Amino acid sequence: VGAEKLNESISYSKTGLEYFNKGDYQNASIEFEKAAEANPLDYAHLENAATANYMIGNLEKAEEQIDVVINDLNPLNGKCEYIKALIYIKMGDPIGACPYLATARDSGFSQAAGPDRVHVSDAFRNRVNVLSTQSSHEQLHAGCRLYRDDGFEALLIRVES
Repeated sequence: VGAEKLNESISYSKTGLEYFNKGDYQNASIEFEKAAEANPLDYAHLENAATANYMIGNLEKAEEQIDVVINDLNPLNGKCEYIKALIYIKMGDPIGACPYLATARDSGFSQAAGPDRVHVSDAFRNRVNVLSTQSSHEQLHAGCRLYRDDGFEALLIRVES
């Protein structure tokens, strides 16, 4: 990537960030994609494009973009795995998200790390369903966030058989 393309990608990325911060995720995704095209070696452009596409519900495209980051660019910082987990959750597959959340947490990405101790208020506890121990619970990981269809969230602390 030459200096011209590098500067071009920085300009697109800056414009994309301005759109993103204003909540214009559609135009943000376009600018981040242009930045990634100008400088395909900077994984942040594709992470940002995937996040913007996630925000507008373009989940298939977001997943394709974040897969390039995970499989080809592999920054080893946990953020791309966290984004992939969010995409899985929004697609209705919170169990599929668990390994990505675990990788993000283990990579030190702070947003994926659950607290050491969790207090669940009675009001919240009444809205969370208990997982059946009849299911394939051995695939769940401690610290995994679980979601109901109505969007309520719970943090898996441990699974008992």
